[in-house]
Amino acid sequence: MYICRMIHNRENIISEETGENSTTYILKEGTRISETFSFLPNGRIDKKVTGIGATYRELTSDRHSIIVEPLKSIASLKAFELNTVSKQHRAIYVGSPTNKHSRLNDKEIKAEIKKAKDAGQYVKIVVVADSLWKVIKAIGKDYNDYFLMLDEIDTFQTDSGYRERLENTMDDFFRFKNSCVVSATLGNFSNPKLMEKPLIVFDYEKQEKADQ
Repeated sequence: MYICRMIHNRENIISEETGENSTTYILKEGTRISETFSFLPNGRIDKKVTGIGATYRELTSDRHSIIVEPLKSIASLKAFELNTVSKQHRAIYVGSPTNKHSRLNDKEIKAEIKKAKDAGQYVKIVVVADSLWKVIKAIGKDYNDYFLMLDEIDTFQTDSGYRERLENTMDDFFRFKNSCVVSATLGNFSNPKLMEKPLIVFDYEKQEKADQ
């Protein structure tokens, strides 16, 4: 794994444990991933702490990214929040209409991608799982220029309504050279190809509770 090049501040890492196909990083309490890593690594990412900033890290990393969310409400909110707080990065939302975004057709998706590139920005696309095929169609043969992140993968696994979507999305997942799945409650996957991907765990040091 090339993860060593992704770390820009080792002072935030309390310990690093490497197994046969896994690496566990214990971070200083309250440290976000973006304060330590320049990029998310490839593989299965188990963030033991919610709010540790895995999605934010990818949305603000220096590369083209596609972030897949299970729900349009989550996808739309994350795109909106990035566009609100960041002048350097701008997210393109692809999915059905919300109170924050309208639906983009194929021509509009391509236009938004071109606009970002023309402005010297990295392309950041936040897409609902059902619409991932539209994004892949829009970027065409250049899809390996993008990092694909499947966020909240546990939602796909546990909700029967999402299982078919997961199968379809995983077919696209393996087309990308660089990709990851992310969850705060990462379980085992029935897909053996996915289980072969390296496991990366982000956690905080467990604090001992004082005796009452």
